[in-house]
Amino acid sequence: QADSLKTEASNLAYLDQIARGQGKKLTGQRFLELEEAYQLDWAADYLESQKEWGVAYSVLEKSQGITPELGKLLRLFGLADTLNQEIDFNRILQLKEETDFKEAAKYFKERGLWSKAARLYERSYSLSPSPKTLIQLYELSDSLEQGFDFGRFLALDASAELEEVGNYFIEGKEWERAKKLYEKSYLLTPNSKTLIQLYELSDSLDQSFDTSRFLALPDLVELDRAASHFLQVNDSLMAQKLSAKIQESCEEEIQPELDARSRYVLMSYCSTPRFDELFLVDSVEQLLDFIAFLGSQDPDSILLEQLHKLCIHAQQFQPSLAFDSLGDVYFQYAWDEQMLSGMYKEGEIMILHGLELAPDNAYLTLIYPAALLFQGKYAQAGKEIEKWREVPWKEKERDSFEFFKDGYKRVFEILEADSLIPKEHESELERIKALLMGESK
Repeated sequence: QADSLKTEASNLAYLDQIARGQGKKLTGQRFLELEEAYQLDWAADYLESQKEWGVAYSVLEKSQGITPELGKLLRLFGLADTLNQEIDFNRILQLKEETDFKEAAKYFKERGLWSKAARLYERSYSLSPSPKTLIQLYELSDSLEQGFDFGRFLALDASAELEEVGNYFIEGKEWERAKKLYEKSYLLTPNSKTLIQLYELSDSLDQSFDTSRFLALPDLVELDRAASHFLQVNDSLMAQKLSAKIQESCEEEIQPELDARSRYVLMSYCSTPRFDELFLVDSVEQLLDFIAFLGSQDPDSILLEQLHKLCIHAQQFQPSLAFDSLGDVYFQYAWDEQMLSGMYKEGEIMILHGLELAPDNAYLTLIYPAALLFQGKYAQAGKEIEKWREVPWKEKERDSFEFFKDGYKRVFEILEADSLIPKEHESELERIKALLMGESK
C-alpha cells in the first residue's frame, strides 16, 4: 500500500525481502520504475548486496543517465567486469576534468589494468602536466614492459619539479638519473642545496666532483649555507675555503642594497667593528628589515646585544617604534641559556635589554624579580613584585597575577631546596611571599 502511494527504493527492498522469504523475488522492472537518481543509487546498492549484478547494472545505468558522475561510471565498469560484459572505454575518455582522469586512472591501475590506466594518465598529463603524473606513467611503462622516454622528465622546466622527480629516483637508488635531473635544476636555479645534492650523488656514484663549483655560488647567503653544511659533515677544509671566499667580500664596503641575511653573513665573517657600519644606515625600512632577520635567528648573547643596540638606533629616527615581538626572544634566551645555567647577573642584563624594547612583555616582567632574588637583591625584587599590583592584567590572557604567583612558587622551592637564602634575609623573603599571596607584612 505504501509503495502504491509513492514508489521508493526502501519500500521495494522490503517487498523484495518478504518475497525472498517466500522463495520469490521482485522483478528488476520494479526497481527500474524508480525515477530519481538518489533512489536508483540506493536501489543499486541494495541489489549489489543481493548479488543481483545484472539488475544493479541496469539501475545504475539509468541513474548515470539522469546525473552523470565519475563514481557511478567506475562502478558500472566494475559491474561489467563481474558480469564478463564489455563496456565502451570511450565513455571514460570523454571526461573533461584533469582530476577525473587521474581518479579513473588510479581505479584501473589498482585493478591491474595497466594499459587503460596509462591512457588516462596521459590524458591527465596533457591537461595539467605534473611530475607526479609523469612518475605514474613511468611506473606503468615498467608494468607494461614498455620503454619510457626519460627526456620527458628532463623537459620539465621548473627546478622544484625536476628535484621532485630527482628525489623519486634517489629513493629508488637510481643515482645517475637523479643526477641528470639535479644538474638541470641547478642550471635553472643555482643554489647551495641543489649543489650539495649533486655532490652527494657523485659520491654515491663513486664519481669525482668539482668542488670549485661551490666557490662560484651566486651570493653570500648561498656561500654561507654551503660553509655551514661542510662544517656539519666535518669537512673543515671545504668549509675554510668557503669562509675565505666570504671574507674576500669583507674587503669591500657592505652595500646598502644587500638584504638583511647577506649583511649578517658578511658581518659574521668579519671583525666585530664592522657591525658599526650598520649605524651609518639611515633608512628605517632597511633597519627594520635587518632587525626582523636578526630576531628570527637562533639567538646568542652577542647577537642579542647587537640587536638591542640596533633597535635603539632605529628609535632615534622613529621614536614611536615598538619591538613587542622581540620580547619573547629575550625572555627565552635569558631564562633557558642564562638563568637555568646559574648566570643570574647576565640574565638580569638580558632581561633589562628586553624590557627596554618590549616593556609590556609579561614573561620578562615575571622573571626579572627572579633574577634579582637569585642574586640576593631582595629589596629590589620586592619593589618589582609590588609593581605587579598596578598592572591591568587582561582576563583573556594567562599572563595574569595568579599565573605569576604560580611561577614564583617554583622559584621559592628552588631557593629553599638549595639553601640559597642567607639567614639575615629570611624575613625579607617572607615579606615577598606575603606580597605574592596578597597579604601585607
